[in-house]
Amino acid sequence: MNKSILSDREQNEILSALQSLNALNGSMADPVLSKMGMLFKKDNANWIDVDFSHWGSDEKEREKFTLVKNSILERTLLSFDYFSSYGEKSSRMIELLKLFTIKTSIPFSDWIYGYIMSFGEQVEVLEPAELKNEIRNKCEKVLRKYL
Repeated sequence: MNKSILSDREQNEILSALQSLNALNGSMADPVLSKMGMLFKKDNANWIDVDFSHWGSDEKEREKFTLVKNSILERTLLSFDYFSSYGEKSSRMIELLKLFTIKTSIPFSDWIYGYIMSFGEQVEVLEPAELKNEIRNKCEKVLRKYL
C-alpha cells in the first residue's frame, strides 16, 4: 500500500477505526493495527480503549470528543479554562496521552465491585459517592491483609 496517497489525518482515522474495532471485538484487529501503525510510522496507534460518546450524543459532545481525539492523535496540547470548587478560573494546558472514561448505569453488586477493582491502580471511581466509598472500603480490606 502506498502510504503517500493518504494524508496524515486519514492515516490517523484508519488507525482510530481499527483501535475502535479492537475495543469492541477483543484483539481481532490487533495484527492489522500493528502492521498499519508500522506502515504509517505511528507509534501512538493504541490511543483509545473505548468510547461510546457518539451514540446518542448531541453535536456539541461529538465536537468535544473529536477535539480531544485529535489532540491525542496529533500529540498537540489541549487548552481549556478550569474552574475550582471555589469558582476560581485558571487556564490549563495539557498533553493527553490516552483517554478512558466510562459513564454507565449498572446496579451495585459484587460483580461490579470486582470488575472495577480488576483495573488495579489504573482506575479511579469519580462518582457516585456510594460506589466510590464501597470500592475504597474493599481496597482497604485487601490492604489490611498485606500489612
